[in-house]
Amino acid sequence: MTRLFHKVVIKNHSASILAVRSHNALFIGQQYRLFADATPSETEKLFEKAKTLVDDKLKSEINATMVFCISGKNILFDANKDRPLKIEVCAGDPPKADVTFIAEDNVFMKLAKGEMKSTMAFMTGKLKIKGDIKLAQRAEKMFKVMQKEVAFAGKTVFVTGGSRGIGKAIALKMAKDGCNVVIAAKTTDPHPKLEGTIFTAAKEIENNGGKCLPVQCDLRDEEAVIRAVNQAIDKFGKIDVLVNNASAISLTGTEETTMKKYDLMNQINARGTFMTSKYCIPHLKQSSNPHILNLSPPLEMKPRWFAPHVAYSMAKFGMSLCVLGMAEEFKEQGIAVNALWPRTAIWTAAMGMLSGGQQEMAKMCRKIDIMADAAYAITSKDSKSCTGNFFIDEEVLRNEGITDFDPYAIEPGTQLMGDFFIPERLMEGLAGMAGTSEEGKSSMTDDSSSSSSDRIMAVLNQAKLKMTDKIKDEINAVLVFVVSGRTYLFDSHSTRPLKIEVLEQAPNTCDVQMITDEETFIQMATGKIKPTNAFMSGKLKIKGNLQLAIKAEKIFKTVNNS
Repeated sequence: MTRLFHKVVIKNHSASILAVRSHNALFIGQQYRLFADATPSETEKLFEKAKTLVDDKLKSEINATMVFCISGKNILFDANKDRPLKIEVCAGDPPKADVTFIAEDNVFMKLAKGEMKSTMAFMTGKLKIKGDIKLAQRAEKMFKVMQKEVAFAGKTVFVTGGSRGIGKAIALKMAKDGCNVVIAAKTTDPHPKLEGTIFTAAKEIENNGGKCLPVQCDLRDEEAVIRAVNQAIDKFGKIDVLVNNASAISLTGTEETTMKKYDLMNQINARGTFMTSKYCIPHLKQSSNPHILNLSPPLEMKPRWFAPHVAYSMAKFGMSLCVLGMAEEFKEQGIAVNALWPRTAIWTAAMGMLSGGQQEMAKMCRKIDIMADAAYAITSKDSKSCTGNFFIDEEVLRNEGITDFDPYAIEPGTQLMGDFFIPERLMEGLAGMAGTSEEGKSSMTDDSSSSSSDRIMAVLNQAKLKMTDKIKDEINAVLVFVVSGRTYLFDSHSTRPLKIEVLEQAPNTCDVQMITDEETFIQMATGKIKPTNAFMSGKLKIKGNLQLAIKAEKIFKTVNNS
């Protein structure tokens, strides 16, 4: 009976107008707000943005004069094809129009975000229409334009570890839409080496147009996570997007990894991601477009991604396994669960600490903005049709139509360094791959007829001949190279003469061990691959001080400059 009544109302325009007229008289005079936390000026900005996106083709398709009675104001949207596009707030009574829309703020929000179609809103009595209903259906075209500008307006985004770096960048990107952001992280006091606290991040987010709740939260503490989620609900009433960004890292081998570091990485990365998801999911189920996004790598189960840092890889892949399992587990509830990982190294505070702040490494990285833009694109998609994916930032943005990635580079034009865990198909053109550079070749080191030990010693002896006191003092470390099972000492300590020799086994007193195969060592020696890139791609294992290991590049530069 209800469906039949609706059909009659749609077919009889005059009857539908009479049915809503008495209500309209009261409704128009009431004061409603466009968004629950918006102001009239933000309403006007929304329509102004829509105006900039309506081209002549779309205007001709709409070809109607519309009035929106919202927030106590009458907003004219004149898209008649014979006149210039006109959008303005009108004082007094609504101007003459082909069709007038009257709706409450939350209904209009759903229309603008694409969560509800105007026809369905009308059918259920949530949208009142005066005028030609057939013309009213063209408003869908305008709402599609608005959706580009309000993907996260009014939504609540929960970000772990968002006081700095990629997490904060994602929060700032979404805040531009006017969303609510919960920053759940530990840092409340300034760190001597790392910028940012939850409070400084909150200030930036609010300056960017969002609302922010900073919550001190140790992701290892179950009660703290539950408390943070409850605070988010108390403050904003919902959670629409969860970004599992928080992560701990220690690039150490099995013997060098303390159990304290092992526990830290697994508690934050794998357990923290699982636990935060667990307590957010009941609230995500209530969202119209719920997303969980884990910043974790594709599941490339290759030994080279585990051997150099088993504990870290286990913890990080644990986050990815959450994607694999939860995407399937919550598919029927419409919760999207995806992973995002960068194709190249991203210059963050953590990367700065790992590299000792070396600007040469920074130049080979991209900015955090690329991850923020990719995260925005993923979590804007329909959750029901976009789940269980292991996305790479560059591929996401290429699918969005971006072709120029130079603006994302720290130094445009510089060859970029691949990140950990990247599939081989994506490594082409990145620094650190065999065959990507022909510079610095040496006929001596390319002589495949020489024995392995002769070739390695030839490289080290050549470095010794070319080593200046200045370079030796800059290295100032005892380095050990373990190449295809053979051990080579390179003692460049500043207080004693330079010493190079073959050893039966690695000494206990060295500062750092660099373990690789002969092919990779020769590629490093001939300039085809940098030690940092070999390490990032899993071809070089480092035991000891990573920052000292990076200084090994100075050794190979002396060979290449000969």
